[in-house]
Amino acid sequence: MTRYVIGLGHKRIAFIGGEVDSLLLADRETAFRDVMAAADLAVPDEYVAYGNLVIEGARRATRELLNLAVPPTAIICGNDEMAIGTMAEARSMGLDIPGDLSVVGFDDIRYADVMNPPLTTVGHPAVLVGEQSFHLLWRLLQDPTADVQAPAIPHRLVIRGSAAPPKG
Repeated sequence: MTRYVIGLGHKRIAFIGGEVDSLLLADRETAFRDVMAAADLAVPDEYVAYGNLVIEGARRATRELLNLAVPPTAIICGNDEMAIGTMAEARSMGLDIPGDLSVVGFDDIRYADVMNPPLTTVGHPAVLVGEQSFHLLWRLLQDPTADVQAPAIPHRLVIRGSAAPPKG
């Protein structure tokens, strides 16, 4: 997702994660930071916020990000629920999505394609994720010393209408 947003021409990209020090979305934040670094784009500390995985938390984080002296032109949210909150808060501040701010999410929840505009997101097979997690846990319960590695789960970029090149 970060590569896609960079490819649109954004350089000031923020990330809204779940909770500070939570493992739940840590891989998504790490990937964001790694891709930004590989593209030689800075991630100021104030461009990483936490929305506690919910709409209201993302609204608060979005207000903080958009009230910065130099606000981001795009916000990558760690899940779609936070992206919905980000879109709502940006609109309440008078911004157009994606004209003034690009917003993207992760999970491709069932409401993503009926948002206005429809949400650009990363889709992944939730059932497969659950099955793989269960199998890993089962192996660890059978043998706590087992060296288990989480398999790579296929995912896809779902391009809709919430992201566009930045103005100017």
